[in-house]
Amino acid sequence: PVDIEPGDGPEASYAVLLKVPSGRIFAFYNHNTDEVRQVKADNPPFADGYCRRVDSLGHFVYKYTDDHGRSWSQERYDIPQRLMEIDRENADGGELLYFWNVGKAFMHGGAGYVSLHKVGGFGDGFFTRSEGVLLRSGNIGTEKDAAQITWETLPEGEAGLRTPTGGGPVAEEQSYSLLSDGSFYCVYRSIDGYPVCAYSRDGGRTWSGPQYKQFVDGGRMKHPRAANFAWRCENGHFLYWFHNHGGRFIAEHPRRRSMAYEDRNPVWLCGGVEVDGPEGKVIEWSQPEIGLYDDDPYIRMSYPDLVEEEGKYFLTETQKEIARVHEVDSGLLEGMWARSESGEVAQEGLCLELKGEVAGEVEMPGLPTFAQRDSASPYGTRDLRQGFSVELWVQLASLEAGQILLDNRTENGRGFCLQTTEKGTIEILLNDGRTENRWDCDPGMLQTGGCHHVVAIVDGGPRIISFVVDGKVCDGGEYRQFGWGRFSPDLREANGAEMLRIGGEVKGVRIYGRYLRTAEVVGNFKAGAEGERGYAGGALRSGRDRRGERGDRCGVGGCPARAVDAAGGKRGSPWGSSGARWCALLGDGSRGNGNTVRHLSATEANPQRCGDLFLRTPHVVVGSGEGAAAVSRGGAGDRSGDALSGYAAATRRSGFASGPGFFPSGVAWGAVRAGRLLPGSGGDAGRDRMLSGDEECGVRRRRSGGWKGVSG
Repeated sequence: PVDIEPGDGPEASYAVLLKVPSGRIFAFYNHNTDEVRQVKADNPPFADGYCRRVDSLGHFVYKYTDDHGRSWSQERYDIPQRLMEIDRENADGGELLYFWNVGKAFMHGGAGYVSLHKVGGFGDGFFTRSEGVLLRSGNIGTEKDAAQITWETLPEGEAGLRTPTGGGPVAEEQSYSLLSDGSFYCVYRSIDGYPVCAYSRDGGRTWSGPQYKQFVDGGRMKHPRAANFAWRCENGHFLYWFHNHGGRFIAEHPRRRSMAYEDRNPVWLCGGVEVDGPEGKVIEWSQPEIGLYDDDPYIRMSYPDLVEEEGKYFLTETQKEIARVHEVDSGLLEGMWARSESGEVAQEGLCLELKGEVAGEVEMPGLPTFAQRDSASPYGTRDLRQGFSVELWVQLASLEAGQILLDNRTENGRGFCLQTTEKGTIEILLNDGRTENRWDCDPGMLQTGGCHHVVAIVDGGPRIISFVVDGKVCDGGEYRQFGWGRFSPDLREANGAEMLRIGGEVKGVRIYGRYLRTAEVVGNFKAGAEGERGYAGGALRSGRDRRGERGDRCGVGGCPARAVDAAGGKRGSPWGSSGARWCALLGDGSRGNGNTVRHLSATEANPQRCGDLFLRTPHVVVGSGEGAAAVSRGGAGDRSGDALSGYAAATRRSGFASGPGFFPSGVAWGAVRAGRLLPGSGGDAGRDRMLSGDEECGVRRRRSGGWKGVSG
């Protein structure tokens, strides 16, 4: 490494870089040139009224390099800052300036722009007041004499980028993105429980009134006092990093300035797409997806950046003294950018699909196992990182607690169920006979009489349960800080009875042997609502069929869907439903020919059943070493005994220092049939995953259907 400033000199902090067209690179940073050793601060928390952390004051300076960082200019150059209200009102009356910066500098229209976060004071939470400005240089791209570079402070006037009217005093760590029409988009953190955003149409001189950031449907995003950055990608779309919790539970907390720094794990991502607004381009943001996580909830991931190279996407992040790089699955991002406009039903990992009036009992498919004993460490646990998703169309006559919607629990409570609660919500309960976990959707999302699409996602990667109701991810709303909850790492599985009991309020069911991405859930919702491929059956009641028409409701509780044309199932699905059993419209004995109804068995109606294609627990494993597989004996739950005889030691991948040496792969979840292995059927259960040595460090990244360890 090459020092820009000597390590034994005055504090030099928060450096950001800017490369200009000539190839010269500038580094901008705080410098305590005057070697101030203390600054006036609030008491409490500073007992004597002075703060002795002095890395966020003094002079904002720059140096440059013309040899790609091998050497830096000897001279250090000051950037003059125009005094604003926040400066004149600080404890030193503006004689000493307080500030810092973590925002990326950028070029636009030949000018250079450098972010700066002005600070009004020090106290609880360190910075007690803040707002954002841009330092603009019109000649930095052409002026060779660094001393002749000129600067102005934007926006014009006495105030920088603040929170909306009525918001708190903290508005900081501004992140800027360029839109295709030349507009600036800025997003930044607050202690209000929500991120703030604004647009500039004149190069940062003026800004739209700040607003709390929203999803495309108008719902506010939640976020604590943590970095939340947005980036424009090479394809013209945008990516946003945040933590998806907060709201009034931060804003109203008595220690909101400091407690708001917590819970930076997991990281959630949103995809943004440009659309036309009344004054220029604006960004519409998708529903969120989990992007990165760590098994330790206290581990924090923050201050990210995005790198694109040859069509691949990489996120960098830091945990104070640790920095990592993660490749992000492009499929995850593309799903967010597509915004599920096609309304296609996800097929990968689909174990069970029932459409229409389905009350009664059906055979329950086996669900993936979350954890099992590690054969490489007989007294240890192997976390399989598996998950499942349960999807319902449900119509509730009341929100009374205790209504059982789905239930496969045994007499001793082992298994899972979905039921209504006293809060007017639907909760999922998971029990393996040893531990019990539960989480519910947000209050206020369910209404009586209407048909709702409810999906519970049990994600064994970050061990998080989340709900998506009518295409919206539950974030806690006004009722709680977190809309998603963690389940115990000790929970082994949620398999229970052989039969699944279904309540009369349920109008359609899908069960997946993997976690669903949010974009997939939204696609399923749109498919059902639009009737392209969702719960669109012929409208069948009491064992009788009627000819469906385009745009008709399915006739089984009002689930919005186009009814199937009874003469041949031309729209939606050729399947109808009657009572709790699957039916086909039959004429001469062939399906979908439509005048009479015949009941079909569960396997005949739904041949791609999870119970036929997946083992209830993984009995075949593949080594993490490249090309080296380790196979274990098939046990109870597979269809025809041993998968392969014997056990083999897993070859550990070079650099994998400790921990389990083998993991499930595609064949691991194939069922054994007639002495041979069938491939796994999708999702996490149908994928190999190769883990590098830093599995031990714990940070995971998302794939479109699974997860894998990350080299750091």
